[in-house]
Amino acid sequence: MFHDASGPLYEFLKNIGRDMSDCGHETPFAWFAKIAGVRAGCTLPTEWIVAHLNELAESDFELLETSKRKFHVVHSPRSHDYFGHSRFPFERLRALGFNICLGTDSLASNENLSLFAEMRALQRSEPALSPKEVLEMVLGQEAEIGLARSLQHPEVETIPLRDDPLLLTAHPEQLPGKLRRARLNEVAAWPLIFYERGSSDWTLTRGLFRHAALVPNVALEVDTIETAKRMVERGLGMAFLPLMAVAPEIRRGELVTIKLWDAEPLHRSLDIIHPRHRPLRAEAQSFLEVVRQVVRQRPNSASTQA
Repeated sequence: MFHDASGPLYEFLKNIGRDMSDCGHETPFAWFAKIAGVRAGCTLPTEWIVAHLNELAESDFELLETSKRKFHVVHSPRSHDYFGHSRFPFERLRALGFNICLGTDSLASNENLSLFAEMRALQRSEPALSPKEVLEMVLGQEAEIGLARSLQHPEVETIPLRDDPLLLTAHPEQLPGKLRRARLNEVAAWPLIFYERGSSDWTLTRGLFRHAALVPNVALEVDTIETAKRMVERGLGMAFLPLMAVAPEIRRGELVTIKLWDAEPLHRSLDIIHPRHRPLRAEAQSFLEVVRQVVRQRPNSASTQA
């Protein structure tokens, strides 16, 4: 609308009497920068939180490159996909020094307001972003706090949030009869889906079979938890998946879990991490308390599996 002075929104606003003389000259971000006084020599406050930045032109990046102070950018991956935008310039904005935050937009473009779903969507769109990079972002002060799985590091303070076990998960039609228990040697022969090679989940799952001197039948190895879950939903194999990733599907009966007769459950924790020698700001401490309250209100692992 602003750049080309055309489109459905432009026509709608024009028809209801809006003055459209500000359209047809600049990109939306250029107008934002102009209003903020960037071209008059002002700097954008670092406290600002700018949502979306979905479509940026090269001229916009030139403005961003000249900005000495970096504001926060909120990216909503699922809404971004819903509207069919160009690929979000995640790495380019990070390289310029901007702090990328995750957010949910609204129920108009989302089926729910789950930040965990946004995390999974970001992992799909940015498969190169590994748990290790989350740690590096925290240690490099790009992020004040992070979310990690069973992480131990001498420079990081770890605050356990909840137990998030790995459950052997399958599509109901994959199981013979109503089988819900099996021995590990039986499971080793089934088509299994592994994910995130080198991660704590991958190591736990591999270790389960290695300690029993078994070689698992790995039918597929994929990059993310979400991809592994989709493969299981399509009946392409079974996978040891985190409870938090599959709890809704289990409750709806779309996926089922199999308990092992002769092996201990694969436990791992979901943790908040932050640098050990850098205290959290008041805002981060408040956010952390909200997260703790939400976690305390969730049903525990046992009640969800029952």
